[in-house]
Order: sequence, then C-alpha cells, then structure tokens
Amino acid sequence: MIKHCDDTHRRYKKRWKIEISFAVVKRALAKTTSRAARIRIFLFGISCVLHNLWILTNFSWTLMEAKMRIKALETKNYMSISKYLFRQYIMYYGVG
Repeated sequence: MIKHCDDTHRRYKKRWKIEISFAVVKRALAKTTSRAARIRIFLFGISCVLHNLWILTNFSWTLMEAKMRIKALETKNYMSISKYLFRQYIMYYGVG
C-alpha cells in the first residue's frame, strides 16, 4: 500500500511540473488575431524556446550557487553574513 502511494505521489509530482510548464508557456504566448496556423505555431515555438531558456538560466544559477556553498564548506572558509550578501549582490548585479 505504501509503495503504491509513493509511486502515485512521484507520478503526480511529475505531472504537476508538466502542467505548470504549460501554464507558464501559455502566459508567454504572443497575442495574435491571425488565423494562419504557421504564424500561431511559430509564436508557440518562440514561447517554448523562451521558457526553456528561462529554465536553463534558473538551473545554471542554482547550480553555481550550490557549487559556491560546497566550496565554502570544503575550505571551511566561513564569512560574515554582510560579506556573503555583498558578494551575492556583486554576482547578481555585476557592480561594486
């Protein structure tokens, strides 16, 4: 019974990610009144590319932050909160 519940939960979690992705893509669609299928498919493709680019950027940023945290733990180079926040600000905005 418990294995069945875990399996159902895992499957539903995957489905939820897919549903959310489609909802985000729909919000990113360009508004058009064209009835031409080629134009509508092209615009849908562009919205999918933009969504995937956003996902990739978010993943890359998260991975970079995780690597920094692991490196800091490995070197045991602890820093103050203010110094950490300042470095995060520099990384995000690129200014000093």
